[in-house]
Amino acid sequence: MADHCAVTIPLGDIQQIQLYINTARKSLSAIRAETGADYILNGTLYNMSTFRPNCHLKAEGEVLCQPPYAVAGYAWQTGPDISMDTLPDESQRNYIACTPLIVSGKAVDKLTYDPGQGGKRGRSAIGIKDGRLALYCTQDGGSMARTPEQLRDDLAAAGWDSAVMLDGGGSSQCDFAGQTVSSSRAVHDLILVYLKDKKKEDPVSGKKTVCLDAG
Repeated sequence: MADHCAVTIPLGDIQQIQLYINTARKSLSAIRAETGADYILNGTLYNMSTFRPNCHLKAEGEVLCQPPYAVAGYAWQTGPDISMDTLPDESQRNYIACTPLIVSGKAVDKLTYDPGQGGKRGRSAIGIKDGRLALYCTQDGGSMARTPEQLRDDLAAAGWDSAVMLDGGGSSQCDFAGQTVSSSRAVHDLILVYLKDKKKEDPVSGKKTVCLDAG
């Protein structure tokens, strides 16, 4: 198990991006075994009492949460077409939002997030960097724990073109082609990335996946 993992994936190598709605409250390892997804990352904020999402979320055409505000998030039809968008966007089949960190190449000056998301915690983020899908995850309580502002600054310094902070703390968890950040928490939704069959390999080196920093 790693303390932190980051990966960038060429959009052209992606077959599908799925928002997995975890109604059965399965572990990340069980979801990996069930789906065979190449990359898995926890999704957006949810209410731990009701097990319902708090932020904009739409999966396979079904709107699961639509709060009364507009916000920058990520939207797509199948996966390779993912891009930052203003949500909600009825024209998109899938979308997810939480806390925007970087929009149109510029770090967001004043972040908006729930007080429970503050402090130095494990962090998860999704973004775009140099035409690649970027995924990032750190262990809660680990050496890479960050405040939301520190996460924003780290990703901006690493050259991310856009970024959204996802759920964090005990929810932060990932499996990036075998490199994992683990948590005992079963989260409401997860982002699953499937590569084209010819690309069952590390998207950077073409060989094996390694744990990287945000850059």
